[in-house]
Amino acid sequence: MSDENENRIYTSSKGAVLKLRPISQFKLDSIQASRKQISPPTYTVKPVAGPEQEFPLDEEVATSRGRLDEWVEYVKKRDAVDADFSKRFTSAVIWYGVDVEPSDEWITDATFLGTLPENKIAKKVQYVYDTFLETTEDMGNLLSDILEISQINQEVVERLRANFRTGKGRKTHSGMAAQKVPVEVEEPII
Repeated sequence: MSDENENRIYTSSKGAVLKLRPISQFKLDSIQASRKQISPPTYTVKPVAGPEQEFPLDEEVATSRGRLDEWVEYVKKRDAVDADFSKRFTSAVIWYGVDVEPSDEWITDATFLGTLPENKIAKKVQYVYDTFLETTEDMGNLLSDILEISQINQEVVERLRANFRTGKGRKTHSGMAAQKVPVEVEEPII
């Protein structure tokens, strides 16, 4: 890593400054490898000749075969798994890529309010959300800047940044928006 990347800072929309550090590609790969996949339900077709063949169910087939409830349940599970991964990935990028520790003042306030996470990763992530970020774009830009100095493919970084952009006719990305409640992280992501 160059000295330029080692001393990178991020300034949020409210003027808060964070010192960033690159994350190892091996670490990012191991986090990506932890992503769980939910397989869709399947259906079988018996062709005129040959053995039965199995295919993944999709919404159209589920509707035509009277299995829409099964499809809806699969989509809920898949979306929950994807949301969990997004939260864990975001937390990991902040944990490894932001060089900051929660202040005593913030810990005192969060303890009083009953919002202080017990897990040290969740505590740091919540501190960054509460203290430094104000908009969804802040979140996208912070994550993108960390991945950029970690030498992640620029096209991937720009797609991530675009997912968080707001503005006329553009919805915010609600899946990874800064949260007003503590982030729950059961086990450290290492």
